[in-house]
Amino acid sequence: MPTLGCGTGKYYIPASESSGENAVCVPCGIGRSSDTDRPPWPLNCTLCPAGRYNTNVGSAACLDCASGKISSEDRSVCKDCSPGKYSKNDVECVACETGR
Repeated sequence: MPTLGCGTGKYYIPASESSGENAVCVPCGIGRSSDTDRPPWPLNCTLCPAGRYNTNVGSAACLDCASGKISSEDRSVCKDCSPGKYSKNDVECVACETGR
């Protein structure tokens, strides 16, 4: 069991006996988060769900995209749908019906 405390917005990389490296806590990258505040520490951060994003390293939570926008694939920004499509439930872009 690790004695290192990572806290929210970070994930745990175990010590490597073969290389002699110590265990470390690493901040979550942009578009990812971790809200874990007690062991067991996560071994990676979770990609923000569709319709959510974050622009900060070390985030404990993701933010909602503004209404009518969707999150990018890497969840680093929110964006408009391409022409001819609309935002369905702020989660995905869907083609408009003909004539609309």
